Amino acid sequence: MMPRMGYRLFRPCSWALRQRNSYFLVLLTLLVLITALYILSSLEMSPRTFSTHSTAKTLDAKTLEPPKTHQPKRKSTKTTPRRREDRVLFVASSNPYKETLKQSVSTLLQGHRLNVVVRWAKNVAEDPESLARYAAVIFEGSDLYSRYLKYVEGRSIGIVVFPNSNPLRRVASVEFLPKTNSAFIVKTTNSTALRILKANHKINLKSEIAPLKFISSKSDFELLANGLLSSGDYVPVAMAAKSVAFLGCTSMTSWFWKTLLLDVLYHVTSGALGFSLRRRILIDIDDIFVAPYGTKIKPDDVTAMINFQDRMRKRIPGFKFNLGFSANFYEKSSVDLEIEGDREIVKEAHHFWWFGHIFSHGQAHTYKSAEKLEEQMQKNLEFSKKHNISVGGTHYSVAPHHSGVYPVYPLLYDTWKSVWQIEVTTTEEYPHLRPDYKRRGFVYRGIKVLPRQTCTLYTKTYTFATYPGGKTRFHDTVRGELFNTILNTPISIFMTHVGNYGNDRLSLRLFEEAFGFIHAHTNLQLSTVPPKQLAEEYFRLFPKEATLPLWTNPCDDPRHKEIWATPVDCSQFPDFVVVGPQKTGTTALHSFLRLHPRIKSNANHPKHFEELQFFHSSDYEKGVEYYMSFFPRKNSGDVVSVFEKSATYFDSSVTPERMLQLLPKAKIIVILSDPGRRAYSWYQHQRAHNIEAALENSFSQVLKANRSCPSKACSLRERCLVPGLYAEHLERWLNYYDPSKIYLIDGNQLVDAPIEVMNSLQKYLGVPLVDYDTLIRYDEEKGFYCEARDVTRTKCLGTGKGRKYPELDDESSKYVASYYREPNNKLRELLTKRNWPIPNWLE
Repeated sequence: MMPRMGYRLFRPCSWALRQRNSYFLVLLTLLVLITALYILSSLEMSPRTFSTHSTAKTLDAKTLEPPKTHQPKRKSTKTTPRRREDRVLFVASSNPYKETLKQSVSTLLQGHRLNVVVRWAKNVAEDPESLARYAAVIFEGSDLYSRYLKYVEGRSIGIVVFPNSNPLRRVASVEFLPKTNSAFIVKTTNSTALRILKANHKINLKSEIAPLKFISSKSDFELLANGLLSSGDYVPVAMAAKSVAFLGCTSMTSWFWKTLLLDVLYHVTSGALGFSLRRRILIDIDDIFVAPYGTKIKPDDVTAMINFQDRMRKRIPGFKFNLGFSANFYEKSSVDLEIEGDREIVKEAHHFWWFGHIFSHGQAHTYKSAEKLEEQMQKNLEFSKKHNISVGGTHYSVAPHHSGVYPVYPLLYDTWKSVWQIEVTTTEEYPHLRPDYKRRGFVYRGIKVLPRQTCTLYTKTYTFATYPGGKTRFHDTVRGELFNTILNTPISIFMTHVGNYGNDRLSLRLFEEAFGFIHAHTNLQLSTVPPKQLAEEYFRLFPKEATLPLWTNPCDDPRHKEIWATPVDCSQFPDFVVVGPQKTGTTALHSFLRLHPRIKSNANHPKHFEELQFFHSSDYEKGVEYYMSFFPRKNSGDVVSVFEKSATYFDSSVTPERMLQLLPKAKIIVILSDPGRRAYSWYQHQRAHNIEAALENSFSQVLKANRSCPSKACSLRERCLVPGLYAEHLERWLNYYDPSKIYLIDGNQLVDAPIEVMNSLQKYLGVPLVDYDTLIRYDEEKGFYCEARDVTRTKCLGTGKGRKYPELDDESSKYVASYYREPNNKLRELLTKRNWPIPNWLE
């Protein structure tokens, strides 16, 4: 059975252990045992949930198995945790001094994969009923809570309030909280207490809180199965409340307040916002033979590492170091004891896990041939066989300097699999090194890539005396960055280097203090398993990450640009993209844009011609270099803007996010024409290309196709109708791009008055203006505008463009008018709200 997963982060300590009289100690122990047996027989145990991206998921019983340690018990409850979307709303005031609180709370909750929505009070006032959509609401100020209480009260919504600063001075009472089912937490200089408010009981801060006295009567409290740390002692916590106020807390900078807030959110949402207590810990020691002479490990250091593992396993089941090696540096040192240290670690290899680096510790992306890279890995493999070092069991490797992992170097992944049978690797670089709480995993070419963490120990940090910031900074790291990483991350893989295990063994000192602190002050359960199992568990917890990475722009990250496999010319990235939809005039717009002497488009795709369709096709896996290869450089000075056009982007569910990550500065061009006529045009386009479903069915039959119809007809119906749901697709783009980056063109106007459209578009794009009256002209024979070759001749689009179709029949016309009536109304509302012009066809 899984352990109780109520957050219980603060660990209660037994006051009985501090009794000096052994007689009373024995009696108390017997009493505790009898009580525990009684509680065990009566308690109803139920698992807690771990929140992932958008829904709370129950952990698999085989995932993150708990250590066999005593866990505090909590009273059973008949309340079933609500299955509400795990979003938290932070209602912020306009007070600039509260910015620290907003940022620290948002960072904490985002680190736990909670979707945190920050809205200003003035925006909430426009739609206060929206408060009911959240699992919990955090109010910045008691006045905001009082103002919106009626919208959340009685709705099973967890409430947290951060009243105005310095409440002990400014607030005479806590009347802003309801007198039932509420609690307040008060922070003074040296103490913290939490108390539940009783019905019709007015709490006066001056008389009852200052000086603070802890009330430990069980009649006043429902125990949380944990305690709050205060002045070195732990006191009971009242958590029956649905509303909790943090008085005197103006930021979440302390480990204590961060942990407490997570506990509070769990309880005020009846477990809907839940987090597992269990944490996997893996410590990599990179470059076990690579360090400047005088800083490598010696035989005594190897013994210390083994002894450390033995001690840690008493608190962290399965704990074992994971050693990475570049065999070219074995036994290379000017210090005899360091050569002996290399031999000793190899002799004691069975105590550790091992994984291979590059033999010469080179950057993977600098090896331009498969043969050279394979040779490097084979040499490491031969070394491991010669010295009886087992590397096959971990199926794990890490590339030096993160080279080739992200940004990806396909050759590295392929060689890893062929030589080492690698299935797992790690990186700190995806999507970027900072902020660390946003690091994510991905899967590329069958290899699982896990997010890796730092712990303030780098390749040039070797001793306690030289630790950046000194002794104070070192201890702050334990309660700060390192504690936060473990608190926020269910699976932490720490990068360390061999230099910090020699000398005064700084790494061992840091982790011993950190793990001891966590054990003493929290109920987090630490354990260690091999990398392959870590990867399986990680992607069970976060299945949405088990996909290709989102390619980011290397020009926006100097670290990424430095480890890119080929030189990056940032001018090749498109400045704007025509995203569609299909059959609205995108091909005509593309041809007009290419007439501009300072605007260039991509080279033709071997399959899609002028369209790349990169962001939503299988080509996306080929990576950024493949995409860039289609675009010209601007270094000649003749080109001022580069663009691409793929009309299938507009209604693609994955394209907006992918495009934003790679082209965050790009402008998005959308053409909107009558959706009913667009649907009919697409049907006729399919007939012209001899598509079976279009040839065998009339347009009316396609529109009437339902789920029981042949799949090809259903698919054609979707492609006819779905792209015309303009408001729905525009909202998706607006989730990623600022409205100022999106430019709408009336498709009817593009047909009737393209010169006017192109002149306006030039101004929006900021390119040198050219007179399109001299570039395009109406062709009487074709019936639309074409490129003007000279005074008498034009060059029009191919024969497939400008086809004359039969008139749309009345039945189909009525159907599409009815189908798009509501979507068009939504489009009109959206355009009006954004102050975008209404297309003539929509008027």
